[in-house]
Amino acid sequence: MATHRAAGRDFCDRPRQMGSLEESKASDCYRRSDSIHESMRSVPALRLTLPFAVAAALWLQQTSALGATLVSSSTAPLAAAISQPDFSAAAFNGGQDFTDNAGPPGQTFTPLSGLLLTGLTVKGFANTAPSFGGGVNTGTWTLTISRVDGGNILTRLSQETANPSVVTDGAAYLTFTLDTPVNLTGGTQYAYDIYSSNGYYGFAKSTSNVYLDGAAIQHGTTARTSADGVTIANSQGVDRTFFINPVPEPAGVGLLAAGAVGLLRRRRRA
Repeated sequence: MATHRAAGRDFCDRPRQMGSLEESKASDCYRRSDSIHESMRSVPALRLTLPFAVAAALWLQQTSALGATLVSSSTAPLAAAISQPDFSAAAFNGGQDFTDNAGPPGQTFTPLSGLLLTGLTVKGFANTAPSFGGGVNTGTWTLTISRVDGGNILTRLSQETANPSVVTDGAAYLTFTLDTPVNLTGGTQYAYDIYSSNGYYGFAKSTSNVYLDGAAIQHGTTARTSADGVTIANSQGVDRTFFINPVPEPAGVGLLAAGAVGLLRRRRRA
């Protein structure tokens, strides 16, 4: 940059000639020289503002992160730490089974031993217009994990939101993977619930009490919110279809295996 500027200054410092061509060249030269000087003066400011710009970008990225991830599958998980696969209920309850209900639908469950909760799979009721719609795959979905304390009080342990753009099938298996896993104690009852910021989505359930360590519930009585410290509402004699810490279906396992092989190959090359 300094070399270019010096060359420009040498030419510009030459005495101007009377010819119009030489005057034009000289005029251009002085404009370029002024531009170079202006650019050089702006460099310190750029150096000062760049770190602030990077920090701001990182802050925005962190504050706008949705937390949990949500994926959709047409098949049930291969296995799970807790599994309730029954979805035999032939009808849904319009006031209890949808993501826009007051309060949000969920299920209580009790791990037999301690575990680190990393994910949850639920199932949609049916692939029909009445069971989902209203732009439910826009906005956010919120998953809340609570501990059930005395008097059926729900004490919040975790609450994460996810992008629901994958929700296009009313009968799908939808898996949340938590951004921050939650430690659960064996023999203690917990609950999950889900609500959507837009639209509605109905969840599948059994026709009887097939899971003895919990039941289908609603988180309080207010729509699209899961407040801390509220009481369970509408504990039912049936269970929602759910899987705690699901193992992906065979197709998902294949993708994970392929990724592991690729990682090993890269490490060997390194």
